[in-house]
Amino acid sequence: MANPTMIEAYKKGVPANATKFPDGSKIAKIQWKTKKDADSPFSVNVPAALRNVAFIEKDSKRFEASGGWGYANFNYDVASDSFTPDGEGTDCGFACHTVVEAKDFIFHSYQKR
Repeated sequence: MANPTMIEAYKKGVPANATKFPDGSKIAKIQWKTKKDADSPFSVNVPAALRNVAFIEKDSKRFEASGGWGYANFNYDVASDSFTPDGEGTDCGFACHTVVEAKDFIFHSYQKR
């Protein structure tokens, strides 16, 4: 999921047009473990347990050391029904994103619906 600032940038062609996302761009990602749907006559996966939630925010001044992006990831524990941070600081996701530096550190392109 992305906020309107990021969606507008995607619609204008960022990052494929070699420009960067504007400050104020934000992403939220919810990841689930999957399981096979027992009721389906064919193989289909459906969400099972919540795995984690992640957030990314673009603020070039605040997060200068990590390409302008701040990262936060929280792992969900089913047994305790609680979240714990994955790493420390706002750059905890930066190392993984360096492989897509040319895309302004963002893995996914805009998915038209």
